[in-house]
Amino acid sequence: MRIGYLMQADSVDMSEVSGPQVHVQSVVRGLERRGHKVRLLSIQQGQIQWCDDLLCWHAARFGFSRSLLFRAVESVLRGLQSRLRLPFFRFFDSLRFADACTLALADADVLYERYGLMNYGGLLAARRLGVPLVLEVNGDMVDEYGQKGIHLPRLQWVFIHVISRLMFASASHIVSVGEKLTEKLVSRWHARPDKISLIVNGTDYDLFAAPRDADAVRTRFGLRAMPTVVYVGGFFQWHGLDMLLQAVHDLQAHGVDAQLVLIGDGPERERMGGRAAALGLGERVVFTGLITQAAVADILAVADIAAAPYQNWTETTGMKIFDYMASGKAIVATSFDGQHTLLEHLRSGFLIQPGSQRQLTDAIETLLRGDDLRAQLGRNAQAKILHNFTWDHTAAKIEAVCNGAIGLRRAPGAEPAQPAGERS
Repeated sequence: MRIGYLMQADSVDMSEVSGPQVHVQSVVRGLERRGHKVRLLSIQQGQIQWCDDLLCWHAARFGFSRSLLFRAVESVLRGLQSRLRLPFFRFFDSLRFADACTLALADADVLYERYGLMNYGGLLAARRLGVPLVLEVNGDMVDEYGQKGIHLPRLQWVFIHVISRLMFASASHIVSVGEKLTEKLVSRWHARPDKISLIVNGTDYDLFAAPRDADAVRTRFGLRAMPTVVYVGGFFQWHGLDMLLQAVHDLQAHGVDAQLVLIGDGPERERMGGRAAALGLGERVVFTGLITQAAVADILAVADIAAAPYQNWTETTGMKIFDYMASGKAIVATSFDGQHTLLEHLRSGFLIQPGSQRQLTDAIETLLRGDDLRAQLGRNAQAKILHNFTWDHTAAKIEAVCNGAIGLRRAPGAEPAQPAGERS
């Protein structure tokens, strides 16, 4: 297949390491290993660009959207919108993105888009090219905006709902990365269940499962040879980082001395540094900042426990969990309603209720004191990843969805394909 991988939203900078960047890169490489040609078209550094190798980016060409008439109409309407404070439609942005798509992806068999709110250039391009559009949905923007404290006028949300429902209704197929998200696509956005495939994230098993020289890793990152808890990801309020800091502090009173390694960055970084200082944790807390996947794998290799103590975030299939499991680590993670989409309590992880400081502290202490339990949880989690959740598994499922969408396009009136994803 010739696949056009689209990202109209400018939220994924492919030049910087992040969860979304790793996800896109891994999916593309997985599809390429399966023999497919993938061309990315994305907004990078404020410009629409395309790339065939994940390295060299080229400025996109444009057709009708370069015309003086198009730019004149755009200028007038944008001016009116600003002065009258009207809701945004991203109409001209989407037209321009569609224009670039039709030129850069003229020979594509299918368009595969990482969905972004109010971005419908991919849909316009798919219709113009006569190819199917598969939407990959990685989160529910209503929830994410609420968590991040982003407030929009009521009328703006009306248009967001209308356009989002149109997008999900018009797409040939939808890929959802989580069970809770799938439920919301149906209930909130009225997406048809038979058009949705659950394809959860994956991980680079070979990278995370490889053995390391523990002493060399500790020296490189300034870690001490002591019980180690690791967190990987964004620094947002709902990630429960303050609870992890409190747990390390409280464990000292129980005679358990541990260090906490926080990998990543985000809005809570400065506050977490202040919180660690206020608790007197000193060198027991190490902030690494943003580091490469290889460096993350190195640190996880010398960790005893990997943590994901979400406080009130209902999606529990973030990429960190897959990486933790591939590393063979005992995992402490939040469970919602007693369930987790990947982990089984005391079989492949130690599950706690969201927001429970006591349960988090007790879980870490239990695992640090229980060498056999810790090792068994890690082995079970790692085996599950190897057989079900590598990036090659993910790419194979995406391939099946794209093939199904192409088949339906070529056979009008056919019954919708059954979802290619599988429940974890």
